Amino acid sequence: LIGPMMKMSWLKLMRLSSYHALVGDRTSRLDWATVLDWIDAPAFGVVEAISGRYGEVLPDEPQIGIFNKYTPPSIHNDVRWHAESLDPLDVLYEREGLCWNSQIHLKSPGDPAMMRDITRRVFDYNRLVFSADLVVMTLGLVEAWYDRERGLYLNEKPPGKFALDPRFEFRTLGFDDCLQAVSAYITTVRASNPGVPVVITVSPVTLATTMRGGDVRVRNCYSKSLLRAVTEQVSLEIENVHYFPSYEMATLSRRDLV
Repeated sequence: LIGPMMKMSWLKLMRLSSYHALVGDRTSRLDWATVLDWIDAPAFGVVEAISGRYGEVLPDEPQIGIFNKYTPPSIHNDVRWHAESLDPLDVLYEREGLCWNSQIHLKSPGDPAMMRDITRRVFDYNRLVFSADLVVMTLGLVEAWYDRERGLYLNEKPPGKFALDPRFEFRTLGFDDCLQAVSAYITTVRASNPGVPVVITVSPVTLATTMRGGDVRVRNCYSKSLLRAVTEQVSLEIENVHYFPSYEMATLSRRDLV
């Protein structure tokens, strides 16, 4: 499961169906023990890295929300790193005692060795998609940050001291940007996992703020409309890619039921 928001019912369904679930969920606040009860513990080595070894250092971080992926290019990064044999540590940034992983929601003061260890474990964890029985991808945002020096899309706005670095620039992704990233993700996965079925969705969670300025409701409508168009195009163009209408189910239902 890749993306910004996946309901717990999806995870339970994967568990009951004997699927290994790649978890990306920001709606729940579960400890790792609960997650391990649902998915195959031996394959989830990153859990031990964060919760077991570093639980005292990062007491608020060991939650499955750190795996949230929001924009299509940042989702593509997870498999591109493996396909191109890139150094997983290239997603790390260190400055004045703060170490930040730009592809997951994790930063730590004063312990770069710990962050490097966690980053390697997350890198290994992402490899599971190449042997998965099913890939579920949820697209969330088109507002993205880009590192011009590394040619790298980030998963979130640069935090704290990093935000002032001119190497980072804000970009609003277009239809072609998102279509290319989603298509490349599927192509890369299927090069090692031929024919794996893909379910693609759009997150119904609205933007709380926007970096573009203007009315956030207008920016949200643009973002969701573009991503919805991308999912339609991908499901039409690529075989065995299926759109699941979670966005429509949420936005067209009674508010008190969503």
